[in-house]
Amino acid sequence: MARGQRRPTEGLLQEVLIYAILSLCSCAALSFGLRSLDPNRANAKKAAQRKKEISARLGRPYLKTNEYEDLIALDVVIPDKLTVDFKSIGGLEDVKDSLHELIILPLQRPELF
Repeated sequence: MARGQRRPTEGLLQEVLIYAILSLCSCAALSFGLRSLDPNRANAKKAAQRKKEISARLGRPYLKTNEYEDLIALDVVIPDKLTVDFKSIGGLEDVKDSLHELIILPLQRPELF
C-alpha cells in the first residue's frame, strides 16, 4: 500500500472507537441530566438522613427501603424533638382528652388495654 492510504479495517476501527466514546459521553451526560432534574432528589437525601436517625434511636440496623417508604420516613416525628406539649395548646379540651385516651395511654400502659 502507498503511504497515506489507510487499510479498510483501520478506518472501521477508528469509527467504532469514535462511536463508542461518543456513546459513553452521551450516556454520562444523560445520566447527569436526569439526576439533576429529579424532583425527589432533595427529599431522598432528607429521607436517608431521617432513616439513619430513626434506626439509631430505635437501635435497629439501617434497612434498605424503596422510594415510597422513604417518603413515609420523612413524615415520622421523633418525639424527643417535639417542643410542644398539651399544656401549650389552648382550647380543644375534648380533642386532647381523646388523644390522651386513645393514643397516649395505650402506649404508656398497654396492660390496661
